[in-house]
Amino acid sequence: MRSKTSFFDRAIFRQNVKRFWPLWIAFVAIELLVCAVGCVGGNLRYILTGQSVAERAFNVGETLIDFQLNVGVIMNFVAGLIFAMLIYSYLTNARSAGAFASLPIRRETMFITNYLSGLVIFICGIVVTGGVCLLVQAGSCLTASSVTYVLVWALISVLQFILFYSIAVFISMLTGHIAVTPLLYLVINFLGAALNAILSTVLSMLLYGYSSSGIILPSWMSPAVYMLARSNSISLFDYEAYKLAAGAFENLSMFYIYAAAGIVLAVFALLFYRKRRMENATDVVAVNALRPVFKYCMTFGCALLSDLRFSVSCWDIGKLTARELWPCSHYVLPAERSSDISRQR
Repeated sequence: MRSKTSFFDRAIFRQNVKRFWPLWIAFVAIELLVCAVGCVGGNLRYILTGQSVAERAFNVGETLIDFQLNVGVIMNFVAGLIFAMLIYSYLTNARSAGAFASLPIRRETMFITNYLSGLVIFICGIVVTGGVCLLVQAGSCLTASSVTYVLVWALISVLQFILFYSIAVFISMLTGHIAVTPLLYLVINFLGAALNAILSTVLSMLLYGYSSSGIILPSWMSPAVYMLARSNSISLFDYEAYKLAAGAFENLSMFYIYAAAGIVLAVFALLFYRKRRMENATDVVAVNALRPVFKYCMTFGCALLSDLRFSVSCWDIGKLTARELWPCSHYVLPAERSSDISRQR
């Protein structure tokens, strides 16, 4: 009788929970400190102002959701990186990578179990925090709308985390060096904003009349920056009726799209993990086929930064020093030398 194909291993999941329980406790503590304490402060403030129960519940829910749309983006940005780095840290150590590869577990099962471990730990923390927030409101402003507000807050938080966590997991499949993971994570998340800033600055100095405010690359290529920029334009509340606006869940389409993109990245990460050579642990680029791509991307990035540095220096020619002129000598001197040789001939 043929055995069933399993995509989840309970032993690996339990091991991850036991290994990273301090991470779960620290995450829940931070969420409780920020969200639950914020609910307490909001309750006390709105009680003192003499607002009705519906108004207090609405104001507390609005504070909680607005926090997630702003500061919560930064928290999930950091949490996604830390979760992925710790759960897939065995890929950056040759002995650990060999030990995990020797287990009688399919690579698909190993990857999906590890991926779900981080996601389940995060969701459990959100559930605990949401429950505490409702308990905090129970004494003064708990209504049926309060549960809806907490659900919206939890949904936004989970969708944000799926994107950032999937990006970090995808990067962990590409590199075998744990110090490179946060660097690539920052590059991928801020690639669009950084390239727009660098290219616009350089072009504004080289092209007469060019406006540095022009957008060269779409802003959605930098998820964290885009979420923060769009947070005030998301319509979720009806301030006259003190409730969520009609179609509030539909207005979260930006987060749905980003979460779907995160799932696609997780699928690509699985494909890379299936073909990954475990002996490439500690390598900066663990996928051999991507080493030329990484080299040329690094060259392009360094060239842009060098061009930006020289362009800023040339902006005020009076401040141009010999040290700043030295890079130009690598291009000027060979040209002069070749012209001298041609003249001698």
